[in-house]
Amino acid sequence: MFFIAKTKFEKRVRTGYWIIFVVGCIYFYHINVDYQVSEYNLYLLPPLVSLVLTPVLHWLGLSQRASAWLMFVSGALIAYVQLFIGGGMSATGICWLTVVPLIGGLVLEKPGVYIGVALTGAVLALFMLLDGTGHVPYIEKMFANYQSEKRFDDILFAMTMCFFAIYFIRSQLAAEREIDRQKERFEGLLGMVIHDMATPLLVIESSARAALSKSEQTAQHLERIVRHCGNLVDLLGGIREMKAVADTKLEVMTECSDLNALLQEACESCRERAEKKGIKLSFESSSTEGLAVMVDPGVFKNSIIGNLLSNAIKFTERGKSVTIGIIEGRSDVVIEVKDQGVGIPAEILALLFECNAKTTRFGTEGEKGTGYGMVLVKQWTEAMNGKIEVHSRTFQLGKGESGTTFRLIFPRHKLLQAPSADLKSAA
Repeated sequence: MFFIAKTKFEKRVRTGYWIIFVVGCIYFYHINVDYQVSEYNLYLLPPLVSLVLTPVLHWLGLSQRASAWLMFVSGALIAYVQLFIGGGMSATGICWLTVVPLIGGLVLEKPGVYIGVALTGAVLALFMLLDGTGHVPYIEKMFANYQSEKRFDDILFAMTMCFFAIYFIRSQLAAEREIDRQKERFEGLLGMVIHDMATPLLVIESSARAALSKSEQTAQHLERIVRHCGNLVDLLGGIREMKAVADTKLEVMTECSDLNALLQEACESCRERAEKKGIKLSFESSSTEGLAVMVDPGVFKNSIIGNLLSNAIKFTERGKSVTIGIIEGRSDVVIEVKDQGVGIPAEILALLFECNAKTTRFGTEGEKGTGYGMVLVKQWTEAMNGKIEVHSRTFQLGKGESGTTFRLIFPRHKLLQAPSADLKSAA
C-alpha cells in the first residue's frame, strides 16, 4: 500500500505517506545539521520512527485503516513538534499547520479533515499560551536567518497548495468521469434486469392463474411459483451486491487472514450441495502453517471462493470432481479451483467478466444463475489487490477432457501468530 498501490484508497495513503516522510526528513536535517540542536531529537524521533515503522506494521498484518491513521497521527506530531521547536507562533512555517487537515482529508476523507482541524486548533491554542509565558525555544531566531527561512517556507507552502489544488481538481474530474461510467453501466444493467425479470414474473402469473382454475394441480403450480420467486431473489441479490461494490468504490477493509482456514470453511459450506449432486469436492493443501492473505474474510470466503465453487458444482456432471488447492510462491500465493465440468464456450469466456454481457447459462441439471457471479468475483478480487485468471476447455472428441480452472493470485503474508489448536485439528 505504501509502495505499490492499486485501489484509490491505497494511492491516497501512498501520496500522503511520502509527503509526510519527505517533510519529516527535512525537519530532522534542520535540527541536526542547520541548527545543531540534537537534544530536541528526543521530541522529533518518536513520531518519525513511528512513521517509518508504519509500512512494516502494515506488512505484518495491521489493517489498511489502522495503518493510515497511524501514518496521519505520526505526520501531524512531526509537524507540531518542529513548529514548537522553531518558535511556536513565531515559527517561519506556522502556515504549515493548515496542511494537517488537508493531509487528513487526502488520506482519511471527512474523519481525517475533522480530526486535523481539531488537532490544529488545539495546537494553535497551546502555542499562543506557551508563547505568552515564554516557554518556546525560538530556535529559528537564534540559529537561522529568520527572513531567509520565512521566504523559503512561504514559497514552499505556495507550491504545496498548488499541488493540493491540482490534485483535488483532478480527483473531482475523475469522480465526474466515474459517475458517467456508472450511469452507462446502470443503464445497461437496468435493461438486463427488465429482461431477466420479465420471464419469471410471467411464469408466476400463469402458474397462479392455473392454480386458481385447477385445484388438483395446485401443488405443482405453487412449486413453480416458489422456484421462480427464488430466481428473482437471487437476481436482485446479485444486483444489490454489485451496487454495494460500486457505491463503496471497491474499497474494502482487509486483515491478515489464515488462507487454509478460509478455504476449508468455504468448502464445507458448499459440500452439501456437491454431495446432493454426487460430486466429490476436495481441498488439497501442502502449504506451511501461518500462510495468510490480506483480505476481507467474509467477502473472500463467500463472494469469491463461494461463487467459484458454486459455479464449478453447477457445471460439473454427476460422478465427477471439483478440487480447490494452493500453490505457494516466494511473494504470492495462487488458489486454484478446478472442475471436470462441461467447460466454458469461447464466446462466453471472452465476456465472462463484463458487467453488461449476457453470460448466464443453465447448469448440467438445469440450475439457473444470474450471470453476475463472475463479475462480482473479479471486482472483489481486484479490490483486495488480487488477480484472477481462467482457463477452460469444452469437450471435443479426441482432445482430452473438458473442464475449467480459475486461478486467484494474492500477495503472500504471514500470520502474526500461529494458528490455534482448534484450527490445526480442523486442518
